Parts: sequence; structure tokens; C-alpha cells
Amino acid sequence: MRRRIFGLLTAAVTAAAAVPGQQCITAKAALSADKQEQSNARGWNADRIGTYQLKPEQDGSVSGTWDGIRECYFGNSCFRDDNALIGEIPVSDLTEAVFSYQAELEAEGLCYYGVTGYTTLPLSEFYIIDGWTTWQPPGSNYEPLKTVEIGGATYNIYQTKRESWADLDHVYYPVYWSVRQENTYQAGEKNTLTGTVPLTEHIKAWTELENGMDPEAVFRDLYFVLEAYGLENQPAAGTCSISAPECTLRQKSGKPVAEGGLSREEGLKDLFKPYFLLGAAPAENLFSSQPEYRSVCSKDFHSLTFRNALNPMWTVKDVSGSDAVMDFSGSLLDTDSILSEAERGGYAVCGSALVSDAAMIPEMYDCTPEEGIARIESIIRQTFSFIAEKHPELELDAYNVCGSLSKQTEDSWYGVFGADDGFIVKAYQFARQYAPEGCKLYLCDTLGDRDVFAVAEKIMQAGDDLDGIALSASYQNEFPADELETKIKRCIALGLDVQITDVAFSKDGDYEAEETGDLWTQFFKLVMQYADHISAVTLAKPIDNPNMADEVSCGLYDCVYANGGSTLKIEPHPCYHDIVQMMQQLPEQKALTGDATCDGAVDVADAVLILRYAIADAEAKITDQGVKNGDVNASGQTDADDAALVLQFIAKKTTF
Repeated sequence: MRRRIFGLLTAAVTAAAAVPGQQCITAKAALSADKQEQSNARGWNADRIGTYQLKPEQDGSVSGTWDGIRECYFGNSCFRDDNALIGEIPVSDLTEAVFSYQAELEAEGLCYYGVTGYTTLPLSEFYIIDGWTTWQPPGSNYEPLKTVEIGGATYNIYQTKRESWADLDHVYYPVYWSVRQENTYQAGEKNTLTGTVPLTEHIKAWTELENGMDPEAVFRDLYFVLEAYGLENQPAAGTCSISAPECTLRQKSGKPVAEGGLSREEGLKDLFKPYFLLGAAPAENLFSSQPEYRSVCSKDFHSLTFRNALNPMWTVKDVSGSDAVMDFSGSLLDTDSILSEAERGGYAVCGSALVSDAAMIPEMYDCTPEEGIARIESIIRQTFSFIAEKHPELELDAYNVCGSLSKQTEDSWYGVFGADDGFIVKAYQFARQYAPEGCKLYLCDTLGDRDVFAVAEKIMQAGDDLDGIALSASYQNEFPADELETKIKRCIALGLDVQITDVAFSKDGDYEAEETGDLWTQFFKLVMQYADHISAVTLAKPIDNPNMADEVSCGLYDCVYANGGSTLKIEPHPCYHDIVQMMQQLPEQKALTGDATCDGAVDVADAVLILRYAIADAEAKITDQGVKNGDVNASGQTDADDAALVLQFIAKKTTF
């Protein structure tokens, strides 16, 4: 595949040089406006029931429609990323917080609207409800704790609680409500909704409750919300349009809270962004249920690898002849919630282990080789179909199709196929057939006695179905740099991309945070030497799991339950700061017009890289500085025109 792409690129560069006036709008620029993370929109449709459409508009507004849903919401926020920190600012430090909204609403069935957000450390949620249709939240089971006059209106104050599911523990957190006594909704007509909410006065009312909001809780997202619910005897349908809200937030220093948040320490993903995706294999139920956990993931990681949510170990329930009988909703994991959070967070996602010796039902391996091939095809087809149908907005960046094939027993694929690697080759042909366009396919090096590089060559000889090799990097007591470097070089020699997965370090079977920093920095120093050939580095369990007290910890963050189990307290281990320091000490890349590769020279490699970037080649490695250097004609866009100018410069036909 790489040879074919290079041939096409060479021809394209030649054409660009011959026609320097050609315009090229990069796919990267076109796609960026469509990414959820580039929008203030908030939204969710529970279980994807009925018809639901959320559309961010160019003017910052959000439009939506719903019909036949069970539960959904639409929102428009002051901030661009609901998982990112607004700032390390306690609610008590907000001296001014004013939120103004305007929206249009037509609704049938149950819905309500107002302003919402949440805090962490400890976790809580809050609502300021200005109107509703047929049901007034939080419901008739609750009596108001107090009544207050705020902004010329009278509000009843309530406190309820919600359950957050984290692994096998039931965790509850408080929800604070201010519900306007005079309903602003007018039934039977199209409503124009406007309001200005002095949030600090509501916060004051909530903190004064007997078990009120913690004044030291960290303030997070803030947005106008419309929530709708469908009942058996009362279906829900409607349309809405929510204008971009206006929001003023000031802290005690008098400084405004900037859009997107207060200035904060760079996260790891900011430091690694110019080089490769930094990924995490999170504890999946914690990721789907705990805002604190998601906030750390959002700060530090570009991509996520889910080891269980789509794993055949959980999804295959039975076999029927040549078919696997699969159920993606009946597993112990809430797959939909996990993948929905990944969609909302704008993460790139890497799938794992479609074909492995995981503990699937024993009947799976009781078959002939022909039936085994058909069952593998069935698993791959159904998994990709589920993703396409249920999570069409999921950015499925890569899939580690085969791995963990180390068993040589009857209850394994070895028991079906023996030492023949043909079933692995077929698996990649199936994966290429069913995977979405742009999804890269990797072979894990956890193949037991099978030589991963020999297997990779067989896959490549059979077709254009393999993009790279995923190298596992979990170590104890030491980091064998030579061993990993040799594997990286062998991947490069085959013309394959490299992903490094399962990265973890431990000491003597235990975790000594102060002793592992040197191992982490040794690892990343080696990886940075080969960054041009590495597309992603994924850390295994980067955040310790508070539900697994006896588990050996080898992550970057300590994580425990706090405040009586209602929230998570997550703090970085010393090794986290060691990595940050190492990355901040890397030599700064220099500005040099035309030097897209940032190697200090302008040559053909720069022209090729510029054009690969211009056509949105996902495997093109270019840093932010490289993009700036590549904008030779200072048009604000790095494209084919710039590649042509670089070639003319090399031929000494122009200067810049």
C-alpha cells in the first residue's frame, strides 16, 4: 500500500510543479469543522431509540429534532469541549457568573429546559429550570428545601441524587435544582425562550443547604439544555434551535475565565501532538460513568483502546453452524455508553482482539477449519456492522485485528487450524472488507510461537490488508531498550507503521512511583527517536482502578474514591511529571520556510510531505511547525501550491 501511495504522490507532486496555480483545499481543513470537539454542541440520545438529529450551525447555534425517543437532550455551551477543564477554579472563587440564552422550541410530550453544568472534587450536577411542558422537575416526590428570589423571579431549591455506575460499586452524587415557580413555557405554540441567569446567586443558595454544594468543588461545563423524555402513553417529538449563549465568568482576581477555560498546565497530548497519537486503555466503566476520570483522559490522551467493550469474549453468546451468535447489548459492559462517551469526547478509537484465544465459549473452537474461517468472518462482519449502525460518528482510527494467539490447546484457534497461519491472513482480508474507510489494521506481536514479522509478510503478500504492527511494551524492573528498538527497526524494514501498546512499568511486582520515572523517560526517549514511523503509543491502565485495591499499579495517576465514595480523587504519580519535563526539554523545532520535515534542510522530502498533508494522508507525519514551514506562499494553507514552490526552489527557479 505504501508503494502504491508513494507512486500516486510522486505523480501528483510532478503535476503540482507543472501547474503552480492549482488550488488544493486540504481534507484536514474541511474535516476540522465537522468534528464534535470543534463545536459547543452537547447532545445525546439514550439507546439510539427513535429519530434524533443534533446539528451545530456555522453561526454557533445548535438545531435539533426528535421523534419517538426514550430520552434525549440538546445543549449549547460556552465552552468547546465538555470533557476539558474550564479551570482549576472552585465555585466559591466565582465572583461573577452570568449566562444569557435564546432558543426556539416546539414540543410534544415531556420536556424541560434551562441552564446546567457540573462540578468535580467532589462531583455534583446542577440545573436552573425556567420552563417545562407536562412535568415539572425534579418531580412531585420532592419538597423544596427553600425558596429564593433571583434575577426578578422566584425559584424553589431542591436537592436530589443520581447513581453513577462504576465497575461493580454503586456510587451516588448530588444534583442541585433551582426551579422557577412561574413556568415560561406556553403550551400549544412555538416558544421563543430568552433568559439571563445570575449563576453565582444560585450557587450561593445551593452551598447554604444543610448538605449543600461544596464551595471548593471545581466548576466545569456550563450550557443551555433542553431534555425530552418519551413515555408509553405520551410519545415525545419536537424541534429546537439554540443560539450561541453569552457567558461572563470572573474569578476573585477579577480576571475573566477565557472561552475554553483558564490557562492550565499542558496535558501530555499537547506535548505529543506534533509526533503521534498518545492513547490510553482506560477502565471502561469508570470512563463511561465518572466525569473526573473522563477529564483526565481528555486532558492527556488523543485516542482510546477499549479491550472489553467489543471483545468477542463478551459479545459472542453462541454458535450456529458457521455463524457466531453475538449480542452487543447483553454483556456485563455497557458498550453503547462507553462508545457514546468516546464519540462525544472526539477521541480516535482503536479496537482490539477480534481474533484471539480469549475465553470465548468452548463451542466456538469445536469446528472444522472451513467452519472456523466462516465463524471468524462472522465475528468481524457483525462487529464492524454494529459500529457502523449504532455509532456512525465514532472515529475508528485503527483495529488490532489479531493478537493473543499463544495457546496450543483444543480450546483455541490452534486447536482448529494448527500452526497454519492462513486463518490470520483471511482475518485481515475480512477486516479490510468490513472496516470503515480510513481504519488502519494492525497485527499484534502477542502471537506466542508464531513469528509476528513472518506472519506480517504473509498478510502483505496476499494483499493490501495490513497497515502496521502493534508492539506490546509492558515491563517489570527494567526497560529492554535494545529489544524494543530491534522490533521497531524490523517494522520499518517491512514498510509497516508502528503502534506501541500496553505500555506499563512496575518494580518487583509492586508499584514504586518514585522508582519508575527513569523507566518511563528511557522509554519515551527511544520512542521519540523513531516518532516519524510511529502513529500511536497507548498506555495500559494509565489511571489506577480504585475498585481493584490489590491490583499491581503501573499507571501515571493514583485514583481513589473520596467524599464517602461519591467522587474520584485523581492525582499524578511522580513519573507523570518526569515525562512532562523530558518532553519540555526536547530541542525546539526551528522555523525554516519550506522545511516541512523540520530537519533543517529544504529538499524533495518536504515537497512530498506537504502534498501528503494536502491530500489528508492519515499516515503523513507532520508537526505544527512543519505545517507552518510548509506554507511557502503564506496563503494560510499548506497545499499543492506550496509543494510546487518547494520543487522550484530545489531546481533554483525561485527563492523564498
